[in-house]
Amino acid sequence: MVIPFEHDRLIAQTLAKESDRGCVILGAALLADALEDLLRSCCRDEPKDIKATIDPLFEGYAPLSTFSARIQLAFALGILPCQLRDKIELVRRLRNDSAHEWGPIDFEDPKCASRLELLIGRPGQRCQEEEEKRQLSGWRS
Repeated sequence: MVIPFEHDRLIAQTLAKESDRGCVILGAALLADALEDLLRSCCRDEPKDIKATIDPLFEGYAPLSTFSARIQLAFALGILPCQLRDKIELVRRLRNDSAHEWGPIDFEDPKCASRLELLIGRPGQRCQEEEEKRQLSGWRS
């Protein structure tokens, strides 16, 4: 069994060796798995129920086998906030672009760059937005 810190370290090491395309595809797969874990945490926990009813929901062509379906259900159940859902959707779209584009693709590609900007913002943008929120709320640093 891999302990959480070790797991995170292994993921970071793997991502550091990947291409931009590989990072997107692997990162999206990690998010899809995390969503599956989140959804399963809301399900019955009896072993017979898991085997007979829950596991089949996530396998093959079942209703929760896709990244998109997991995002939609987690949002519908109220366990995924709107802003987080929107960001995960951006990752899903980046993953689809990365997996289905035949030519070279990287983070500098205009399509990727625009989605990444929506996902993480432009350098310095987050700090500026946080400052504006503090000023609007009447709190100053």
